[in-house]
Amino acid sequence: MQKYTVIRKDWGPARYRGVVALVSRQYDAVIINLAAEFNVLEVLCFDVICHGCKIRTFVVYRPPYYDAKAQHYMDLLIKCLTEYINVKYANITVGDFNCPKVNWVGYTSCNDYIHSKLINLVSTSGLCQFVHFPTRGDNLLDLILSTDNQILNTVSPMPPLGHSDHIMDNQILNTVSPMPPLGHSDHIMVQFTLELQCYETPRHLPDRSESTYVWRKADYEGIANYLNNIDWYHLVYCCNPSAECAWKAFVAVVWNAVDLYVPKRTSVTNRCRKHHPTDIRKSITKKKRLGESTAEIRLILIAVSDTETA
Repeated sequence: MQKYTVIRKDWGPARYRGVVALVSRQYDAVIINLAAEFNVLEVLCFDVICHGCKIRTFVVYRPPYYDAKAQHYMDLLIKCLTEYINVKYANITVGDFNCPKVNWVGYTSCNDYIHSKLINLVSTSGLCQFVHFPTRGDNLLDLILSTDNQILNTVSPMPPLGHSDHIMDNQILNTVSPMPPLGHSDHIMVQFTLELQCYETPRHLPDRSESTYVWRKADYEGIANYLNNIDWYHLVYCCNPSAECAWKAFVAVVWNAVDLYVPKRTSVTNRCRKHHPTDIRKSITKKKRLGESTAEIRLILIAVSDTETA
């Protein structure tokens, strides 16, 4: 456990239930303190930071009940997620929602209050759901929700951890394949890959060739024909149900058309900039000012000489 930061929330007087997250210490984890009204929820909220790349993460457990108290619990859970989903960067929500009657292929559900609330959250918040296999018996209970449909590479089921009866959301895989439960658990684990671009920006960028579009030579008729042959309904509504997903798919198609029908011109640029210390920058400024003063003096002397000559 020394390699991980443990974030947990115990629930109940006997501490027999709760949620926990293990975050590798190679990443910074910042716990988000939720408002007091959400203390009754089994929810963790924290940010994971990797070289300036930030992910808002939620770990959720909703008890498997559907009575009036469960409806109030669901309302509170939806309110919590809605208020703390961050619009500036990616969000990941993992956990057991105990909503087996949702059809995640078409993002539909029965008329049950709790299931309808979950679908409404997914639709209004622009979330994508990535798990498409049963996680306990024949039921899909454990979900991975995100505001970015491209943040996950693949999702793969794995054996449950310890005595858990749920799939575990864990590590990195490139294929989707079910695995048997582990120990006494009746839930399997879920592995998934996060596709992040977490790169440190160097202070000095080397010389490199850059391409710029020559728009005056673009084949605009070719672009129009290319876009007219796209099945936009299938692309936007069938393949990308959320607004963010649809927008990214649309932009990708447009830029592909640009790359095909707009020629490029390559030029070599030097982005290296010298960063002098403060004292040297001051000296450079003084030198420039002295140069300007010297030029003014020379002009005055020239003017005086011309006057005397006259």
